[in-house]
Amino acid sequence: TAGTFDPGPSPPGGGGEGGGVSTGGDSPVQNGAARSSSYAQSPPQIALNDSDAAVAVWQETEQATGAQKLWANVRSSSRWGNATVIDTLGSADPRVAMDLNGRIIVVWSRKSSDASAPGNTLWSQRYSNGNWLTVAQRISNLPTRDNSGYALSPALAMGINGTAMAVWTDNGQTSNAARSI
Repeated sequence: TAGTFDPGPSPPGGGGEGGGVSTGGDSPVQNGAARSSSYAQSPPQIALNDSDAAVAVWQETEQATGAQKLWANVRSSSRWGNATVIDTLGSADPRVAMDLNGRIIVVWSRKSSDASAPGNTLWSQRYSNGNWLTVAQRISNLPTRDNSGYALSPALAMGINGTAMAVWTDNGQTSNAARSI
């Protein structure tokens, strides 16, 4: 759909073409709970649609233990919801996509819990009608026993009807080749 966006004036000391925060539109909103410096958050991944719906996903790592969580927050009806943990098992590198009806899919990398095959696997979870629909589902092969083959670096897209496609780098799982998509 066509539309216009007026970002308003840039704040003193920043904004404009070089980046910063725009003063136009809604006021900034904190997404998720404030954390101490003992937590590190990855840059968020976002998706939005023409119906004013949006989603943000990010990884949080506890500095002392290295424990990783994957968080998501959904915006609908012009309001952000509450941030929700969607994975706690060594999750990283999230990607997110949304369709016109607000259906969401998140794909991420998870460290293997099998010490004999410590590589990564890729997982996904869907959101529709205000709810995360399923527990996370593995979408890639298991790592090879010698850890020479595992999945990494997912990319994700979703069509207007909710059909999603994920691709990733295959580090030797399907052949002796070094990497393939």
